Amino acid sequence: MPENTIYSDDNVTITVIITDKNGKVRISIPNLQETVELTAIEGVINLELKNIPAGKYSAAFKYIPSKGYAQIPEITRELIVKNHSFSELQELINEAKDNNQSEIDLKHNYIFQDGDEVIKIPDNMKINGNG
Repeated sequence: MPENTIYSDDNVTITVIITDKNGKVRISIPNLQETVELTAIEGVINLELKNIPAGKYSAAFKYIPSKGYAQIPEITRELIVKNHSFSELQELINEAKDNNQSEIDLKHNYIFQDGDEVIKIPDNMKINGNG
């Protein structure tokens, strides 16, 4: 999976490190309606995002320098958010069967969509294979 790909049930922390200890960075992710302007604390800026819907996002980072630091061009990065797939769930089921496990504890939400039909299997569900 590419470095900029995450799953929709992951919490994401975007970290920006700048040499300007007190500078600001404007982080904009338009299709999430998320635009924040954060001041660095010792040159580090963190933005936490939770429960991002599946999709492709473009994040723009604009450095706003404090006195004595030069402006630099805006930087953009793509972020791809995916749902866990049916094939991943099937792998867990197959592994459980191969290892004679009668239960599977899910560690992620599994969301399947076919047109308007959506099925969500929550991560707190146990699957019992009594048979």
